[in-house]
Amino acid sequence: MTKHVQIAGIVAMTLLAAAILYLIGDTFHSALAK
Repeated sequence: MTKHVQIAGIVAMTLLAAAILYLIGDTFHSALAK
């Protein structure tokens, strides 16, 4: 049970980090385009 929670937490953190990096990259790209 604890292992599943840990895996779910790792997946959630990975997705969150990917989303943040994507948003930062998109914002940075838009700033360069201007």
